[in-house]
Amino acid sequence: MANYFKDNRLINDSKSGIRSTPLILVVVLSFVFVFLSQILGGILLGLMFFYAKIPFRQESIIGSNYIMILTTSLSIIICFLWIYLYEKRKPMSLGFHRSGLGSNYIYGFLLGLLLMSLEAVFLCVTNNAEISKGNFTFYNLLSFLVVIVSWIIQGASEEILIRGFALQAIIAKYNVLVGVLVSSLIFAALHLFNPGISLLAFINLILFGIIAALLALYTESLWASCALHSAWNFAEGNIYGFLVSGTHASGNTLAFINYKANNLINGGLFGPEGGLADTLISIIAIVILIALMKKKNNSISSNFSL
Repeated sequence: MANYFKDNRLINDSKSGIRSTPLILVVVLSFVFVFLSQILGGILLGLMFFYAKIPFRQESIIGSNYIMILTTSLSIIICFLWIYLYEKRKPMSLGFHRSGLGSNYIYGFLLGLLLMSLEAVFLCVTNNAEISKGNFTFYNLLSFLVVIVSWIIQGASEEILIRGFALQAIIAKYNVLVGVLVSSLIFAALHLFNPGISLLAFINLILFGIIAALLALYTESLWASCALHSAWNFAEGNIYGFLVSGTHASGNTLAFINYKANNLINGGLFGPEGGLADTLISIIAIVILIALMKKKNNSISSNFSL
């Protein structure tokens, strides 16, 4: 796939700055950026409450999502600043070109919904879970829209950090394989302190990281992977009512898929991302993405030979 990666815009953009971030610094900064955004977010919320008397209650639906919007937005800003001030390249070079914005985002969003829906169906069909009606009504539409926006920003923040900053920096120093694997390990490690984490959950998070990285490389942008991540979390927490990486999603849910018993297949206390159903579907998705990349590479090679 030499021709494919040689002319891949996402890879070429990773080398567009004056310098790239060293691997050890990529690992450290991935954690620092997340931690710093949480600290700054807490300070800003405190100031807003103290001076503007704006209450942000963690237990309220809209309040908790506003907090997530603020902290994840700060993570994006911090990452953009590093790219611009240290690597000396435009934040757009992380994978945010205008061409393909709409089609790639829709493609990624539908893929995220599909993958999580397949997991939900698999768990119900195999009698590892049962579905019931959710608590969504027309009267809580506003809070539901706030939830969607918060997932959109949250998903984008993690993709910018991992499939943008980390993946690109590692590829610029090493190669695509190292970039995909190491960035996926960093992504999984960021969830080590989530409730219910297990070895299988950690492996599944690595697999999700590989899916998102391959999707970014296949589309040569971050639009699809941002949408995939957001749709995955949204479907997981607010369409099917699963735990999202061990945590309860705030807001209303269209349906509730309840486990009959916590087990190795459904993921138990970590949610479906901690189970074998997720492992199976993730591996299938990876195989399909690799096949699509090879097909695209063959098409590129044919064009070169003409």
